[in-house]
Amino acid sequence: FLTGRALDYAAQVGLHVRRIGDLFCGCGTVAHEARRRGLAFWGCDINPVAILIAQAKCTPMDVATLLARAEAIVRRVPSEKGSRGHSPAARAYLLRWHGADHYAELARLLDAIDAEAPEGPERAGLLCAFSSILKSCSRWRAWSAKPSIDEAKAPAPPLQAFAAACERLAQAHASAQWPPGPEAHLALADVRQVEPPAQRLQTLICSAPYGTSVDYVELHQLSAAWLGHHDQLTRLRRESIGSRLAGTRFASSHGQLNAVGRQVAFALLPRDPAAAAALSNYFVDMQQVAARALEFVTPDGLAVFVVGNAQLRGVTIDNAAHLTEALLEA
Repeated sequence: FLTGRALDYAAQVGLHVRRIGDLFCGCGTVAHEARRRGLAFWGCDINPVAILIAQAKCTPMDVATLLARAEAIVRRVPSEKGSRGHSPAARAYLLRWHGADHYAELARLLDAIDAEAPEGPERAGLLCAFSSILKSCSRWRAWSAKPSIDEAKAPAPPLQAFAAACERLAQAHASAQWPPGPEAHLALADVRQVEPPAQRLQTLICSAPYGTSVDYVELHQLSAAWLGHHDQLTRLRRESIGSRLAGTRFASSHGQLNAVGRQVAFALLPRDPAAAAALSNYFVDMQQVAARALEFVTPDGLAVFVVGNAQLRGVTIDNAAHLTEALLEA
C-alpha cells in the first residue's frame, strides 16, 4: 500500500508517472505494483535471491502451465540423481542444515526443475517456490531471521512442501491483475555502481536498508547456497550497504558524515566503538545512495524512501533524519 500511496501522491502534485524504479528492489514489492498498473519498472539489488523473487513477482505466468510443470517435476524427482556439483564447502553447509536424506531429496527436486523448466517465465516462479520451502525443510529455527539450528525440529517433506508452494504461487498469479505493459528490468547490481536506466524515472520508491537492520544476505543464505551463490556469500555481505565486514573505518569515514550522521555516530562511539564504526559505514553509504538517486530521476521527478529509526545502546539511531539531510544535500 505504500507504493500505491506514493503513486497517489505523485498524481496529486501533477506528476504523470510512466516509469518507476527501486534502488533496493529486494523481493519485488514495487516491481509487482508497477507491473500490476502497467507501468515500466527499473530496479536493482545486490542479492541474487532477491532478484529471483522479484522476477517471479512481476512476470505474468500462465497458471495452467505453471501447475502442469510443477506436477511433472514432482513425478520426475525419483528418477533424478541429485548430483548438484556443490563445492565441498557448500555441500557441508547444506548437509548441516538439511541432513543427508533431505539434502538428497532437495537436490533431486532441483534437478527436476532444471529438466522440466529450463527456461520460460515459469522457471523463476518454480525456483522461487523451491527457495520458499528451504527453511521449513531444514533445521532452521521457525520464525528466526538469524541462522539458528533447532535440534528438535522435524523438517517438512520436500515434495509435499514444494507442491503446496506451487499451489500458493498459482493462486497469487491467478488473483493478480496483469494489464498490458512493458517487461520489468531487474539488474543484479550494487546501487552505488550500477549503470542508470536508459530513460530516467518519474518516481523512485525505495525501502532503504536501516542502520542496525537484518542482514538480508544472511536471511537468504540457504537459498543462495542451493542456487549456486554459496561462494559469493562473504563478498555479498562485505559489499552490502553498511556492512560490518567492510572494515572498521570510523577514523576515516566519520569525516564524510553529514551533521546528523556525526551527531549519532559520536553519541554511540563511547558506548560501542564497533557499532559506531558500522553505523558510520552505513551513513556514508546512504549518502552515496542519495547522490546517485539524483542521476535516476527526471528533473521534475519524485523520490520516496521508506526508512525507520532504531535504538542501540540507549542511543536513537535516526536513520530518517540522516537520510533526509543526505537527500537535501544531494
